[in-house]
Amino acid sequence: MICLRKFYNVISGTMKTILLPVLIFILSGWAFAQDPNPLSKRTQTNAVAFYYDVLNFASSDTALTRVDVFLQVPFNKVQFYKADAVFRGEYTAVASIYDENNSVLMQEKSWSEKLEAADFISTRSANNFDLSLKSFKIKPGTYTFRMLIEDKDSKKEYKAEQKITVKSFAKPRTVSDIVILAESPKNPGARMIPDVSRIVSAKDKGMKIYYEIYTDSGGRTNISYSIIDQKKKVRYHLDTWEKLEVGVNKVAFRFDSLDLSTGEFSLRVALVDSTLKVIDASNKLFQSRMPGLSFQLKDLDKAIDEMRYIANPTEIDSIKDAKTYDEKLERFNAYWQKRDPSAATEENELFNEYYRRVDYANENFSHYVDGYKTDMGMVYIILGPPGNVERHPFEYNSKPYEIWEYYELNKKLYFLDNTGFGDYRLITPLSGDLYRYR
Repeated sequence: MICLRKFYNVISGTMKTILLPVLIFILSGWAFAQDPNPLSKRTQTNAVAFYYDVLNFASSDTALTRVDVFLQVPFNKVQFYKADAVFRGEYTAVASIYDENNSVLMQEKSWSEKLEAADFISTRSANNFDLSLKSFKIKPGTYTFRMLIEDKDSKKEYKAEQKITVKSFAKPRTVSDIVILAESPKNPGARMIPDVSRIVSAKDKGMKIYYEIYTDSGGRTNISYSIIDQKKKVRYHLDTWEKLEVGVNKVAFRFDSLDLSTGEFSLRVALVDSTLKVIDASNKLFQSRMPGLSFQLKDLDKAIDEMRYIANPTEIDSIKDAKTYDEKLERFNAYWQKRDPSAATEENELFNEYYRRVDYANENFSHYVDGYKTDMGMVYIILGPPGNVERHPFEYNSKPYEIWEYYELNKKLYFLDNTGFGDYRLITPLSGDLYRYR
């Protein structure tokens, strides 16, 4: 179930690379939210609360740029309530554009969305989401963008902020921002769904993109496609000649096969003239991952170190001893594939849950060392979120301490902050199978 309220029908028949018909623009970028467990009161976590993107396109007024703000809110981040035979939820959203110094509000739009689900299971699925769009017209320049959403029932707020560059399209030939599209549905005539996360399984399935070219003169032009990895190595390059029409040219291009390892990449679309000079270009960051792995692997060596609570030292050393990055990645992936609890499905639930806990530990328990190395991080990764947390930060004649209760284990774990700087140490020893990842 995808609650897709607002969308574009963007494809026209002006270019050979166009796929008919295609949906629209995506929501990329991400914001962070609180994990629904007793520890969530501490700080924000790396769990996705909503996806958003701020995209530049030409407007009818050449002095202004159309800035499209896309927002996707997963159903499981909205609190639903039972109403007659269905479940209902509602949230409000505010998109704000401030000046570069983040002091003067330039433009702002707010709106509310009402959601409906047929059953409770649908309300808890991250695959069900609400998609909305708001557009601004603003002068080119550098700005601060803020996004805020609030769940109406729980009153929880989720925020995101970033610097944005609003591009000018006043030149004779320019290219818009790039949109990554999700997999094609089985029905060729159906509209495509945007890939809101920019996390793609490009190795086997390829990748589709959408963008627009604006020109005041027709004729053939060279379009250069490049994909560059984190080490600035070009992993894909293709030059094509296309015929442009005066005005707006809507382009959908498919990369049929991309041999990309897991990691972060930059996609570049450039317009090149007959002398090989770049007229204009647009770039888009995206993540390539193995199917079923939702964790965004940006630092392989760190991800291997973070396996300390599930893999033994021999297994970790075997991965680290690989001679090349690709071999190291292959051994890393092989370890997790071997332990996939449901090999017949695309998702590796064990991998996703383990690194979700690691992300939480790093976001919440980091001090002088990364959060996963702390005692609280270790316990959270091994045992998961506690059923209850008692905090005692200001007890008379006592140092700060916390008690974590794990009801299913009939266990209470005590953490003491000896320094007073939030460095909580475990004073209840773990023993036996409590050292095993659960």
